[in-house]
Amino acid sequence: MFRIRLPKVSKNVYLGMRFKMAAAFCAANGVILYQEKKPFEVIFTNVGFYIASICSCLFAYGAIVLVIWVTRFLDYRLPWHTNYSKRLFWQLVLGVVFPVLPLFIAAAIYFNRLGINVLKTVYISRYIPLIVLLLVVLSAYLHLLWEKKHRGKKTPKSLLAQKTTQPPLPLPFAEIAYLFAENKSCYVVNYFGEKTGWDLTLKDTMTQLPTNRFFQLHRSLIINLKAIEDIKVIDPKRTTVMLFDPLPNPLNDNKVLTALMKEVSPSARENATFKSWYVRHKPAHSL
Repeated sequence: MFRIRLPKVSKNVYLGMRFKMAAAFCAANGVILYQEKKPFEVIFTNVGFYIASICSCLFAYGAIVLVIWVTRFLDYRLPWHTNYSKRLFWQLVLGVVFPVLPLFIAAAIYFNRLGINVLKTVYISRYIPLIVLLLVVLSAYLHLLWEKKHRGKKTPKSLLAQKTTQPPLPLPFAEIAYLFAENKSCYVVNYFGEKTGWDLTLKDTMTQLPTNRFFQLHRSLIINLKAIEDIKVIDPKRTTVMLFDPLPNPLNDNKVLTALMKEVSPSARENATFKSWYVRHKPAHSL
């Protein structure tokens, strides 16, 4: 049976059902009342206003849902912390410009049912600019929600030095499988293979992580002790670290491979230190 597979999106939740419905109602009717140059008593006694209001509310709700879905898609593919300017560009393209098209098509169908050509109305000249402004406001608000969730409060330096509290990482310690660097960007990866952008370098991040839980195997990978199933010493200079399933290959953009990342190896310089660290912490490690 043919099934449509939607692109993966982040698990970030933006705005509840009631908020979206209220926002759609206020935006739709606000635009109509602002653009109609007639007294309120004339507008509210016109049956056409209520028909337009219902249709506009449905269109506005659909636009809000679309913008939120696009934002979650971009959160998964291009988090704000990875490349701010690139994310801003695509947020404006997919979250502001793109939704205008289905809104225009819906408006054209609505006017066509009334026997009116939408191109001969003031919809393009007066309504579209205001709709674009509202879409920009919505995208900006979603960005603020994302920042509030992922940045949080700054941790005092004294607490960071002790390494006893959770640093301002996007995920709790227990949910982090590993952190890796690629193309000058750092990512935090959970056990479902979902990655989130992270501002600091791996070197700076390691100073904020508890050393009994995390180890930097080499310059582009920090592993959580919880993710290690066992180690195999090949020779005094080589060690294979076997990981629990499923851990996707971080250098393949979260795509599920035929062969998942089963094992990794510490660098030659870190090999001896890693073996000592693993033996020292593995038996007593618990979450």
